[in-house]
Amino acid sequence: MKKWGRPVENVRYRFEKKIRRDRHGCHIWIGAKGLDGIGRFWLNPFLQEAPRVAWALRHGWINTGERAFPICGNVDCVNVKHLKCEYRSRLWREVVYPKKIVLDEAKYIYDELIIARAKR
Repeated sequence: MKKWGRPVENVRYRFEKKIRRDRHGCHIWIGAKGLDGIGRFWLNPFLQEAPRVAWALRHGWINTGERAFPICGNVDCVNVKHLKCEYRSRLWREVVYPKKIVLDEAKYIYDELIIARAKR
């Protein structure tokens, strides 16, 4: 059976070669990544997000405007059991933005620690 201009087995094989499984059940994407840190996978003639391709291989393509996003806390995870499909604005509000605040606070604390150590 052909899908996306190539046999599905070939696409699945190429996709699986770019994954490492860890002990927590995450499938870590080790292939190419975009500037936003999300994995990228080449499906002629388009470059697709790796979580979106993982979802498509299992369930079929998701709608335009939706995004597959890992909910396990590991941004490199492409395990379909750890992915959630939502519209981008809702994902940003509920998942990405709260993590961004936590990361910004952690960076601020780290910077303060470095300054304090430098003053010693």
